[in-house]
Amino acid sequence: MGTILGRIFPEISVFLSRMEVAHISIPIAILLFAMIYPIMVQISFEEVKKAIKSPKPISTTLFMNWAIKPFTMAFFAWLFIGAIFNPFLPHESLANPEQYRAGLILLGVAPYTTMVLV
Repeated sequence: MGTILGRIFPEISVFLSRMEVAHISIPIAILLFAMIYPIMVQISFEEVKKAIKSPKPISTTLFMNWAIKPFTMAFFAWLFIGAIFNPFLPHESLANPEQYRAGLILLGVAPYTTMVLV
């Protein structure tokens, strides 16, 4: 469908590329969430209409992923990378402890990436 729309309306890519916040494409974010949410809560696509009518699972997931997990992962990054394993990590190479800490935080705040890796 996207290829057909791009062939018929080539200017649509320019329009969609303008819909960004902090270099994140809003249409892609919305569509990824719509695609992955049913899998996350293990419901069938027929049940999506019922899920929209009861916003508690959606709001709980959003709260946990965006209000709790970033701070939890920042704490774990500080604890494990900054305190416990810091003496064992290389400090003068390209992969310094700050990069390990940033990677741990990014894995924690990206639930889909974490699920794929697990």
